[in-house]
Amino acid sequence: MAAIIMLFSFYCLYAIQDPDLKKLHSRINVKESAMNPESTFENLSIKAKALKFTEICTTELSRKPILTLCVIGASITRLIAVLFSTYLILWIETFPSVEGEEGKNIYFEIMVISVILSSFILPCVGAFLDSYPAIRVVPLAFLFRCFTTYCFYLLETPDTYLAYTVCVFMIVATILESNAIDSIFTKNLVKETRGLLCGLYMFVGNIGILLFSLTSGWMYDNIGPKSPFVFIGVLDFLFAIVSIFM
Repeated sequence: MAAIIMLFSFYCLYAIQDPDLKKLHSRINVKESAMNPESTFENLSIKAKALKFTEICTTELSRKPILTLCVIGASITRLIAVLFSTYLILWIETFPSVEGEEGKNIYFEIMVISVILSSFILPCVGAFLDSYPAIRVVPLAFLFRCFTTYCFYLLETPDTYLAYTVCVFMIVATILESNAIDSIFTKNLVKETRGLLCGLYMFVGNIGILLFSLTSGWMYDNIGPKSPFVFIGVLDFLFAIVSIFM
């Protein structure tokens, strides 16, 4: 059944293919042929295509350093997924007073409050970024989340209003970070390489999650339950400082 759904999805994608896509490919092939009459992109081997993709990505990122900044920033922003899906519940369960069902209830309540609040904040953040330069918001957003991780470090128990507030605002800060970075990235893409760079954007983000998952696991075991949160705070602070000078 899953295979049938996937095949149907690919068919739908082919059916709604942009009519201008072939024209775009034709223009690219004309340029390629002018530079190298013996080959077009479709005739290249898989290795040659991979090298071509790498060359295009490298050229675009070097031509617009702001794109490189966005790729790194998106990788840092998405680490919150690992933080809240794994280490928040583990931190809550380190307290004997909230073990078992009570700890799970605290985690559930924090996530529900965050989702509800995010539903209202997300459109407001989007509207704000449409009227205010996102590049100026980025340092403030990352410093804001850095501050929330510092506040989290100071927490003594998870069953207080302060703990709920800190965790919820950490997610709010992440929404602000993510929207600001995405806004800058999409506004600096060109039509010819938009899809390729978006793929790179997602790929690097997933690599960041993988590396953080490995690193944070070691830190949790050898440094302490709060260490993954502190580590993200440090990354946020360093990125905020770098983004100020961009």
